[in-house]
Amino acid sequence: MKTRSESLKKMKLRSRILFVCAVMFLVSFFITARNVLQTRSLTERMEESFLTNRQLLEVQNGLQQIETDVETFLNTRSNASLEAYYEHVRTYEESIRFLHTSPSAVESDILEKNVVRMSESYLAIADRAISEKRGRDIDAYQATFVELTEQFRFLNAMIATLNNRQFEKNAISNDAMLLSAQNATRSQMLILGLIALLGIFLIIMLGRMVDPIESEIHEREIRMETQVKDAELKYLRAQINPHFLFNTLNAGTQLAMMEGSDRTYQYLHKVADFYRYLVREEGALTTLQKEIEIVDDFMYIINVRYGGDIAYEKDIDASLLQGDVPSMILQPLVENCTKHGFAEKEGEKTIRLKASRGEENEMRLSVSDNGGGMRKEMIEKVLSGKENDAEGNDANTHTAQEGADSYTRGGVGLRNVLRRLRMYYNKEDVMEITSSAEGTTILLKLPLAHEETDV
Repeated sequence: MKTRSESLKKMKLRSRILFVCAVMFLVSFFITARNVLQTRSLTERMEESFLTNRQLLEVQNGLQQIETDVETFLNTRSNASLEAYYEHVRTYEESIRFLHTSPSAVESDILEKNVVRMSESYLAIADRAISEKRGRDIDAYQATFVELTEQFRFLNAMIATLNNRQFEKNAISNDAMLLSAQNATRSQMLILGLIALLGIFLIIMLGRMVDPIESEIHEREIRMETQVKDAELKYLRAQINPHFLFNTLNAGTQLAMMEGSDRTYQYLHKVADFYRYLVREEGALTTLQKEIEIVDDFMYIINVRYGGDIAYEKDIDASLLQGDVPSMILQPLVENCTKHGFAEKEGEKTIRLKASRGEENEMRLSVSDNGGGMRKEMIEKVLSGKENDAEGNDANTHTAQEGADSYTRGGVGLRNVLRRLRMYYNKEDVMEITSSAEGTTILLKLPLAHEETDV
């Protein structure tokens, strides 16, 4: 009878778990489908809004190429420059076909019509200058080239004005799309709250099950709680709407490129790459090379923000670069160095990243800084998994240790990396921390796959 009773309890437990999981799956599917549709809609609207700007930029570049070809031919009578001229004229005429030429009272349409007319006039003057050059009429083609140059300046300025008007129009459209994204985020928060409530209900339900299989039930509770927390993090990150962020950053890079701001263009490009990697599927494997590249991007961004105040050194065994590692295990450690390790640091600041082979089929990754260091008891709490207890108890420690101890605050750095590595590799000994007044070194000891050791 006892065995039968336990079997009935197990069946009830499985039924409840399956019911709650089914509900959470349906809600998750609804959120995912809704995010996909909203992302597709916003992406299409963003691409459409900036299409005219890209087309106008192509027109402006084509105009500059024609001007250069004419000048080169007048100076050298080169057949190559003449062929290039005719090819660029053909491309330019195709590129301005999207502009409005029909009567309209709209200011932007009038500007587009004027660009088409001036383009026709400009190409006619260019043809005349080339014809006069081929006829060796020196005075005529020199005068015509002066007229051509003047026409080029007016036409180029008009295209730039039209492009700026289009950017202003896009800015208004982007504000409306941002409002739409914010409204979508609010609704997603409500749905996310429902998922959290379902998760809490599942934990309470499991906690009330008292029977001989209590240890097994407790293990299932822990696994389900971890899954719920991971789901919360994924959906919170999904609310940012990464496609909207990337398209906005790409618009910024276009502006920087048009204005000739090369450093701004490079900075925005690095930021876009960094966040694109950040919002990828959590827990997915990546290569050591990609992990190092995201650290490189992060250090570039940090040094732009703080004026290149932090030195960054690397010592990498190239044979390890294609080895698989869990994603986002190095950048959080480097960020802790910049944010907390140097909190009270004055003078030279250095971060060192090293990757080497260890004994017993092991990859050894270390992040070192020359900051203020960590106390021994703090290191022990971190490695034992008791760092949460330290957050409140050590709140009033002396100032010299505030920056170092804050390595463990926020739960995004050491705690997150240590927890994920222990879960992935199913071993405790994956991290070592050594520290002194001269700085801190965090060493990750990761097992290598067999195929990697044969390299």
